[in-house]
Amino acid sequence: MVMRSRTADTLTIDDIGNVGWTPVTFLTPEGFRYYLPAFVRLSLAPAEDSYLQDLLGYIKTPHSRYLSRVSIEERAAIVEFMKYVLNWRPDLYGEYGTRGEILEALGHWEPTDQDDAVRPYPPYLA
Repeated sequence: MVMRSRTADTLTIDDIGNVGWTPVTFLTPEGFRYYLPAFVRLSLAPAEDSYLQDLLGYIKTPHSRYLSRVSIEERAAIVEFMKYVLNWRPDLYGEYGTRGEILEALGHWEPTDQDDAVRPYPPYLA
């Protein structure tokens, strides 16, 4: 019920708890898409309040059920977000080992010759 009472602009870290208990897991793909800008905003908060670690669990692969309704442009934005954090926000991943998780996630998002045909998004530019 918490999610129904919040918008993408009003959602706070206290509303979504942590990976141990979070209403995010109950969202439909459409709901996840709606709140995705809020999740990104909360992920860019200072490390002690960041949602980055949890968000990576949902976006680490482009085939996640949560991302089934995300557009090509939104998929490109997810990749750019991960690259931004990797390159410009080491404060968010330094003590949590998240850098390796971001690199692994980017590897899942980068198409190869074998699977270009099955991935519904363009390759990102490194």
